[in-house]
Amino acid sequence: MKYAPVVIPVLCRYKHFTKCIESLANNGWAKYTDVYIALDYPAKDKHVYGYNQICRYLDNNDFSAFHSFCVIKRNKNLGPAINEQKLINEILVKYDRFIRTDDDTEFSPCFLEYMDKALDKYENDNSVVAVTGYSYPCNYIYSSGSTIIKENFFCPMWGTGFWKDSYYYLNKQLSEKYILHYQFSEKLKSKKYRNLIDARFIDLVDAGLSWQKNKFVFLVSDIGVSTFIGLYGKYIIYPVESMVRNNGFDGSGFTCPGINNNIFMEQEISISDTLEIIEDKLNDIDANRNVVNNFDRRTKKQMFKVWLKIILYKFLGERLYKKYWFKRNKNKYDAFI
Repeated sequence: MKYAPVVIPVLCRYKHFTKCIESLANNGWAKYTDVYIALDYPAKDKHVYGYNQICRYLDNNDFSAFHSFCVIKRNKNLGPAINEQKLINEILVKYDRFIRTDDDTEFSPCFLEYMDKALDKYENDNSVVAVTGYSYPCNYIYSSGSTIIKENFFCPMWGTGFWKDSYYYLNKQLSEKYILHYQFSEKLKSKKYRNLIDARFIDLVDAGLSWQKNKFVFLVSDIGVSTFIGLYGKYIIYPVESMVRNNGFDGSGFTCPGINNNIFMEQEISISDTLEIIEDKLNDIDANRNVVNNFDRRTKKQMFKVWLKIILYKFLGERLYKKYWFKRNKNKYDAFI
């Protein structure tokens, strides 16, 4: 058995961060786990108080519950994306897998055991690119006794494990924008988009036909990976019962500013101390896609606008559509292609 290290980028959210660390320390497999903290430097005055609180917490507490605990303090502000990417690149020199999480996640006592067992079980399955500990609060369709489900329509990044090869594979595919370059029109003809939930379909079309600045489509993010696995026939593993709670929907996060959603922050998560990996035998991906799609619903108006873009694209053809789009959106154009 290999034990994946946990990487956590952090800046100033003291209460979120301490809850995250303490829930990890409460895991039975914490004693096998190396934890790496990348503490970014404050970018604004409002970050300083929380940053100093975290510094004191890291300097004055005992983290012996873990196999090791390493803190990297940045001497200048890198921003959340670069801070995390730099940390991942550094630890992958030593490890062949890792678990990434934000600082606002809270974990079940069996989270680390589940992640290590699942990463071990699917290590040689080339169709599986990641394992996540989070599961939406939905009524999934699965066989009795199952603890995990294999699917290809969403990939929450709230406690998610990658193998080194799968992470760099995804990073290359997404950063080089293969989602767009690999015959976008052919994806429409082949109806591969049907593997996407509505939210990811909108993201794909916005990136492919609107040239908007939705950069998350081109990163190893929940949006990017969820879109990629649906189009390219890859899968992730997620638990029937969530082992992660996201406490960041209070408006404090970088990607969800001003959002307050108690559905996530009050979500029940597993309280089990241990977990056996039992794969769902029904494997009804279409049914579970509909379940998630209904939970993460988009309006009819949003979907109408997307299909209007597609119809116009098909009618004009790629060359004329680009000309039309650039003329109408000169200030919005961001040359992804």
